[in-house]
Amino acid sequence: MRTPETFAEWCDLFNEFKERINDEENLKAAYEGSFEFVPGAAELFSEEFLQAINERLKLAQSRFDRDMSHARGSEAEISRALSALKRELKIIYRFSVMPCAAETESLSGCCDIVTDAAKTIESSLINSAKNDRSGKLSVMVKNAQISKITG
Repeated sequence: MRTPETFAEWCDLFNEFKERINDEENLKAAYEGSFEFVPGAAELFSEEFLQAINERLKLAQSRFDRDMSHARGSEAEISRALSALKRELKIIYRFSVMPCAAETESLSGCCDIVTDAAKTIESSLINSAKNDRSGKLSVMVKNAQISKITG
């Protein structure tokens, strides 16, 4: 991916991000990219950026739900699903704090969307794990520390 500067180039990057294509390459390009935030274009950029973040969060949740349904109680598979979810949330968080977005007042708090989503997912998993009589799921969820994605 070439370093984005135009709105069209950013849209290409956002589309690849939504589809989970070349994450590391796209993150590098996003961190090096620039955009001239002029009225009109700034709103479109913000809209596309937020849509990319939200779609990627939905995809992460969907993939996690699928992985958990295939786990069928296997501790190893549950652990893999939790790890994959945390990795995915970390990528989304890294994308949400790219310099180009941080410079923009309307997007500077976008990382909060991702951290709040991670906290909500973790809280939901902890509440669901309370139904597990063995207590193993609760321990696994707590050890996964899904909400610790900023480091």
